[in-house]
Amino acid sequence: MFRVNEPTGGTGRRLTKNPLGPSGEHVRRNVTRVREARGWDKKELARRVTELGRPMPELGIGRIEAGTRRVDVDDLVALAIALGVNVSALLLPPADDAQEPCGVTGVGDVSQEAAWDWADGQRPLVHGDDPSAAHLQFLMLARPSGRRMTDMPPAPGTDPDRQERH
Repeated sequence: MFRVNEPTGGTGRRLTKNPLGPSGEHVRRNVTRVREARGWDKKELARRVTELGRPMPELGIGRIEAGTRRVDVDDLVALAIALGVNVSALLLPPADDAQEPCGVTGVGDVSQEAAWDWADGQRPLVHGDDPSAAHLQFLMLARPSGRRMTDMPPAPGTDPDRQERH
């Protein structure tokens, strides 16, 4: 999707890509955070990502961290592997505070706890008209059959103490 920016010559319009959404903002901040925690400069991260078969110059890392270069799915996976984290560690804030909101592209603000539960395959972020059905469908589709939880977490809006365990 494109949006109209300031007019230029010719057609009178200049098209630009969408700005980063909340998930893109988390990625750019987390790449910097994890890279610095490892004591690496941008050149070192670029070298490691390139060694994984995803060529990325130091300038590319700088642009990702500045928010001027978008990260596609293949970049995200390579960055996560190079940094020694899972993709969720790049997509979400580095906290799990039930009270603090965080933005998730396509959903808006949710609690950090809800975002991490979703990323961990424990519950959906959007429930629709039937929260129990949405929860069950999520649990069935979010992971392959051999990786699904054996104990079903409580559905939203239910009393966890009254939930029967399987």
